[in-house]
Amino acid sequence: MKLYAGSTWFALSDSVRSDLLQIHQSKPNYESFFENCLCPDEAFFQSLLACSKYLGQEKPNLTFLKWTENQSSPKVLLQEDLHFMLKENSFNDLYGCHEIAFGRKFNDQSNELCDWIDLNLRSL
Repeated sequence: MKLYAGSTWFALSDSVRSDLLQIHQSKPNYESFFENCLCPDEAFFQSLLACSKYLGQEKPNLTFLKWTENQSSPKVLLQEDLHFMLKENSFNDLYGCHEIAFGRKFNDQSNELCDWIDLNLRSL
């Protein structure tokens, strides 16, 4: 079985989910292969999807991430990123062009941004 990788942030329709479960059940050693893998969450479902009739029908996710060169994790989103997220309704990364519906990643330094989101977007 060929391995595929991608974002850990994705959504599946019921029909895709059902097909992936059937494929998973037909491969008894599939799960054990991933027990000692680095970042299995970036290949487990993606490889099952590649075995399905849905390969090639996937769309980029809706999560805005900001990567810094030579870093293994996305940058923490801050108030300064709000202007871009409000001005642009999409962004490009190695997975393609995305609409912005979610953000990653937030921490205590993101309080000002999170407060703005809660105040202005939570009721939408």
